[in-house]
Amino acid sequence: MKYFGIILVSLFFLGCSDDMNLSTDSSLRYSCDKNSFTVTPEILDPDSIRLALPTTFSPDGNFFNDLFRPFLSRDADYQMSIFKNGELIQDSLDLAWDGKKANGDTYGNGVYDYTIKLRNGKGKEFSIKGKVSLNAYGKQVCGCKYEDMFNPDIWEFSNQYSEGCDDI
Repeated sequence: MKYFGIILVSLFFLGCSDDMNLSTDSSLRYSCDKNSFTVTPEILDPDSIRLALPTTFSPDGNFFNDLFRPFLSRDADYQMSIFKNGELIQDSLDLAWDGKKANGDTYGNGVYDYTIKLRNGKGKEFSIKGKVSLNAYGKQVCGCKYEDMFNPDIWEFSNQYSEGCDDI
């Protein structure tokens, strides 16, 4: 009997729109578009890995949603690359991005592309590509998925439409 090394990737996206340009102008409102999908292989094995990804983060230094950090259901070898307008700005074996430049300044508000490369326990490699919104103002945009909304007990993001979030 042959065994296959397969990765189970559950991607729950509530993606922030590509044209989300955050502003301090209080008359403007921003939200996220809902476009959820899940990718599940037909054959599962003990090496399966689940992955959940926030859609936005706010690196404002308040220790609350300051990182873009995907959640993995088990340990795996990985590498994450971040791009802005096709230019590589971060490449790391660390599965978290703080939104900072090498000099410590925060990158500007906007949508950034990422590529995450994973290797499961049997050596099979997978590549996941997506977008994340950087919100340097720290206000929680209604409808976006933030790190603090992730519930590992049910493996989902909760309270996406929380009354406690701001429309900015």
